Amino acid sequence: MAEEDESAPHFATTRAKFDDAYRKKWGIHNGAASELPEGSEEKLARLARKVYRVLKIRGLGRIDIRLTPAGEIVIIEANPNPSLARDDDFAQAASAGGLEYDVLIQKILDTAYA
Repeated sequence: MAEEDESAPHFATTRAKFDDAYRKKWGIHNGAASELPEGSEEKLARLARKVYRVLKIRGLGRIDIRLTPAGEIVIIEANPNPSLARDDDFAQAASAGGLEYDVLIQKILDTAYA
């Protein structure tokens, strides 16, 4: 059997995201991003708007990205229908950015009526 190339990309399965025992076994830690490099927020916002335009996403959506160790942005997926549950990624990310759940939901509703 060939040895695994440590520099090769790795894929996270559903178990890596949702199975606590699996994550514990393999030392996988999920959580919010640490401090972003200077200027990244503006660059990410521009990129997200461009993805929305190209894919013709309207209203609510979520763009999942990763930053490489070199600071390059990699788009993982565009999700035009993310879960809005209080304990799911979308609401948790908003909360980490200072936007509480009730305010988030109100902003979504206000934008839908605009």
